[in-house]
Amino acid sequence: MRKEKTIKNIFLILFISLFYSCMFDEYNTSTIINNSNRNIEVKIELNKETYKSSLDRLKNINGGLIKVYDTINMEAKYSLSPKEELQLDFKRGRIPNLKDFKKISIYDNDTIVLDNESKINLAFEKQWRNKFVLEIK
Repeated sequence: MRKEKTIKNIFLILFISLFYSCMFDEYNTSTIINNSNRNIEVKIELNKETYKSSLDRLKNINGGLIKVYDTINMEAKYSLSPKEELQLDFKRGRIPNLKDFKKISIYDNDTIVLDNESKINLAFEKQWRNKFVLEIK
């Protein structure tokens, strides 16, 4: 009887520890939002230095209609309708890690080209808590 109670207490402590550790994990997202009244195209080029993780990165981008998926040149092109979102990144931590992205080009009436890590990081503004957004108006 005492042994069963001890085992139950151990499982209870493990469950509480697991729940507590997961509750405080922080995640962030980086999203492009098309808040214009037009369709736009987004072309994403990835750094070849981070090749292994980058191929998965292209496959795991959420939203938009994929038009081109080029694994040789490590790039993809997406079409976004008005009010549609393209989630580029979802990771643990408080700030986004966008170093896998070599270049992001957004084709609209005006073309926006973010061709280095600094420009890409500055383009995404923190909206609330850990959500970073590049809004196209």
